[in-house]
Amino acid sequence: MKKLHSNGADTYRAIRTAAVDLIYQYGYNGTSMRRLAAAVGIDQSTLYYHIKSKQNLLYQITTDVREEYMAGLRAALDAPDPEEQMRRFIRYHAGIRFKLRKMSFIATTELRSLTPARRRKTSETQRSVLAMVKDIIDRGIAAGKFDVPDSTVASLAIFQLLNGINTWHAPGGTLSKDRIVEMHIQFVSGLLRSGGLERRDSLPRHADNGAG
Repeated sequence: MKKLHSNGADTYRAIRTAAVDLIYQYGYNGTSMRRLAAAVGIDQSTLYYHIKSKQNLLYQITTDVREEYMAGLRAALDAPDPEEQMRRFIRYHAGIRFKLRKMSFIATTELRSLTPARRRKTSETQRSVLAMVKDIIDRGIAAGKFDVPDSTVASLAIFQLLNGINTWHAPGGTLSKDRIVEMHIQFVSGLLRSGGLERRDSLPRHADNGAG
């Protein structure tokens, strides 16, 4: 084990960095305190001096993601037109996923690992953002710019699409971040104009139209 020689703040930062890397790679349950201490280069007693528990560390990671995300969201959506608001939301949401790639992946996939009280707090934030996106879609429908059968389902689909970027994108890939964002704007644009599909599916279909 490589020993870490630094002050308390440096040690805590090293713990946080190692925890993010390990949880991202092995998951919350696969990241033991022993493994974390070894990755940082400290013994377990020193580790527990800086953090109370692995649960607290996970909660701090998810809280940091949530606070940074919410800090700039409303300003990013400052546009009167729902179409432009949706484009801005996609750029902002994807931008956070790129910037906090590992942390945002953990915040999404390890929600189940938080205690019920902490999970509720994170879920409340998610619901508030979902409500904002739903409001954009509803106003777009009212303005005749969007056409979907259900704005709640559309909002959830958009979240799943954007959150999925972290599951396949890796730095250094052939697609630039800007290109990925623009592609997702196109995907969402198509989704938000899919209402006609439901109407076409509801039309009666006849194998024989009676001619002949």
